[in-house]
Amino acid sequence: MDAGTLAAITTLYRDHPRWAVWPPLSVGGQWTAVRPAGSRPPGPETPMLWIHAATVTELGERMRNADAALEFGG
Repeated sequence: MDAGTLAAITTLYRDHPRWAVWPPLSVGGQWTAVRPAGSRPPGPETPMLWIHAATVTELGERMRNADAALEFGG
């Protein structure tokens, strides 16, 4: 993993601690993030929210939007 990808993942984890993040496996692949869809910790019965994006910037924006929607019950 290159330093830029590691820095991007670190920033996402710092800004969105409830999310797990995976970088693309190949050039042109999708960034992926997942978190519980509520306040409960992850588990087999917990609904999960998955997000995919072409860029790390887009992923961060989608994560922010999802967090805001969950916070306000939307």
